[in-house]
Amino acid sequence: MQFKLRSKTYLQNKIKETTAPPLFELVWFEAFKGTHEELMHVCNGKKSFVSKAIAKFGNDTPQLFVVTLIIPGSPLVTTVQYFARTKSTGAGGPTEAEKLWERFLNGDDEFRKARFKLIPTIADGPWVIRKAVGTTPCIIGKAIQTTYYQTPNYLEVHVDISSDTIAKHITSLCRSQSTSFAVNMGFVIEGQTEEELPEALLGCVQYAHMDLLLASDINDDE
Repeated sequence: MQFKLRSKTYLQNKIKETTAPPLFELVWFEAFKGTHEELMHVCNGKKSFVSKAIAKFGNDTPQLFVVTLIIPGSPLVTTVQYFARTKSTGAGGPTEAEKLWERFLNGDDEFRKARFKLIPTIADGPWVIRKAVGTTPCIIGKAIQTTYYQTPNYLEVHVDISSDTIAKHITSLCRSQSTSFAVNMGFVIEGQTEEELPEALLGCVQYAHMDLLLASDINDDE
C-alpha cells in the first residue's frame, strides 16, 4: 500500500511524497459485535488479542498500537487492528516521525485529537463508494468522538464513527456494500512544523471485501 504524505518541504511547496515503510506493522486484525458499552476499550476484554498475548508472554509482549473503529449499523461492530513497532532507524538517531510518535504517546488527549490522521483510498470498488469515501486526509478527533486507553503494553485509539452524522452516513453506505470493495487506510500523526516533517505512516490496513456479519460476539465463550 502506498500513500502520499507531507514531505520535508511541504510547508514551502505543498509537495507530498510516497511513504517509506510504516513505524508499526500490522500483526493482527479482528472484528467484534456487541452493544456500544461492550465495545468500549476492547483491549481490556478477555477476547482481545492483547489480553491473550499478555496472558501468554507477560512482560515480553511488545508494545502495541491499536486502532478500534466503531462501525454503525445492526449489529453494532468494531474492527480492531493491532500494530507492533518495527525496528528503530538506529545509528542516525530517531527520525522526525519517531520523535513525533513519542510526543503522541506521552502527550495529552487534546494533542492526540489534533494530530491523529486517517488517509483512505479505495483500492477496488464501485464509483459510488469511491466518490463517497474520497482520498482526503481527515484529522479524526476534530469531527469524531475519539477515546484513548493507555497501559504499559498498548495505546488503544477508540474511534466512534457513529458520533458524527456525515461519517455515519458514509460508513452506513459502505457497510451495505462492504463485500464489493477494498479500502486502504493509513494512520498518521500530522506534522505541522518543519521540525516534524517529513511525515511517516504509523501503520496501514486494507479492508478487502469484508463481511461484517462474520464479526465475533464479544461475549461468546471460547
